[in-house]
Amino acid sequence: MLQAGRGKDLARIRRLVMFACPNNGSDLFLLARKGLIPMTRNTQERELKPLQSSVLETQRRILDGIVRALDVSRDRCPIPIVAYAGESDNVVVPSSAAGFFPETVVLPGDHFSAIRPNGPDSRLVHAVRKELARALDEPFPLEPQPEADIPHHRRPAPAVADVLKELEVVGPITVPASGTVSHPTEFFLHGGPVEQLRNVDIVVSSENTYLQLSQFFKPSTSGSLRWAAAEKSASGQILEDVAGEHLSTWLRGHGIYGLPVPEGTVAPTPSGALRRRNVQRIYHAAIATPMSGTNNYRIAPQAIPRAVHNTFDLARREREGLGIPLSSICFPLFGAGRGRMSVVESFELIWESMMSELADDPGWSIHFTTRRRTIFDLLYGRLQAKKRAYDQIM
Repeated sequence: MLQAGRGKDLARIRRLVMFACPNNGSDLFLLARKGLIPMTRNTQERELKPLQSSVLETQRRILDGIVRALDVSRDRCPIPIVAYAGESDNVVVPSSAAGFFPETVVLPGDHFSAIRPNGPDSRLVHAVRKELARALDEPFPLEPQPEADIPHHRRPAPAVADVLKELEVVGPITVPASGTVSHPTEFFLHGGPVEQLRNVDIVVSSENTYLQLSQFFKPSTSGSLRWAAAEKSASGQILEDVAGEHLSTWLRGHGIYGLPVPEGTVAPTPSGALRRRNVQRIYHAAIATPMSGTNNYRIAPQAIPRAVHNTFDLARREREGLGIPLSSICFPLFGAGRGRMSVVESFELIWESMMSELADDPGWSIHFTTRRRTIFDLLYGRLQAKKRAYDQIM
C-alpha cells in the first residue's frame, strides 16, 4: 500500500500486534530451502528464508514509512507495532520475531503453545487485553493540513512559541504499578528548561552510544544539563565542566573512551552546580546510535527498556554504596528528539519498563521533563489516562 501511494488508507489502523511472526525469516527447514533436501516450492515458504531480499526490502519500507513516520501522507503512516515472541519457539526464534521493531515482548511457550491461552489469567490473555486497551487509548494520526488551507487566525504560532521559558510543574498524579496498590507511585510532570529542575534526586539525560555530551550552547537536554552542572564564575566562564569531565573519567576507567558502549548503558556523574537546586546525581543513558556518514541517529530495539532498567539498578546500587537517600528519578522522552521516535511511542516504552521496576521496588517518585508545551500537554493527558484506566479497574 505504501508503494502504491496509499499511505492515507492505513490511518484507520491504530495498532499492529504480532505473535510469533517471522520478521527476519525462519530457520526451520533451512536445508530444504537451500535445496539440500526436497521440499515444497510454495512461494511464501521460499521467502521465509532468513534475510531473503524481499524480506529486507519490506523491512526497509516498514521502518521508514511506518515505524519512523511522524505523520500521514501518500508514502507513510505512523502505526504502533508490537512483536511478541515465543520463549522456546524453534520455528520462529525470538530474535526473528523481534526483527527490527523497537517494542518486543517474550511470552512463555513454543511456536504453537505461545498463542494458546491456558486460562483467563494467562500472560497471553493479559497481553491481548493490554494491547486492546492501548489501541483504544491512542489517537489516530492526523494528516497535515496545508497552511494555505488553514484560516489565518487558526494557523499555529511559530515553533518558538511552543517552547516553555519558565518551569511549570504538575503533580502528584498517583498511579500504582501492578501489585503495589498499597504503595502507589507519585508522578510529576515538569515543563520548561531542564536546568531549572529542583528537588529531584536523579536527572536522566539521553546520550549517544559514545557517551559524548552535547556542547554547552546546544538546547538539547544533554547540553543544558552539562551547562547547568558546570561550576561557573560570576561572568559565566566555565571553571569546571563537572558532568563532562567526570563522564570522561568514567569512560577511561572502563577502558572505552572513544568507543561505543552497549545501547542502554547508564553512566553516573555528580550534579555539580545543580546540587544547589537539590539535584544529587545525573545519569547519562546511551540511547542513540550515530548513523555513519550522517548527522542522524537511530534508536536500537530495546535500548529504552534497558536504559530504564539500568537507571533503577544503578540508583539502587548508589543508594546503598554512596549512602545517598535517593528516592526520585526524572526521565526525558528517550529518542523523541533527533531519534525521530514519536512522543507516544517513547512514553509507552518507558512506561512499560518502569512499571516492571516499580512493581518490585515501589519506593520511588517519578518525574518527566520536556521543554515543549505541546508535549507537556500530551504527557499530562497520558498520565491522566493511566490514572483513569487504573480507577476503572478498581
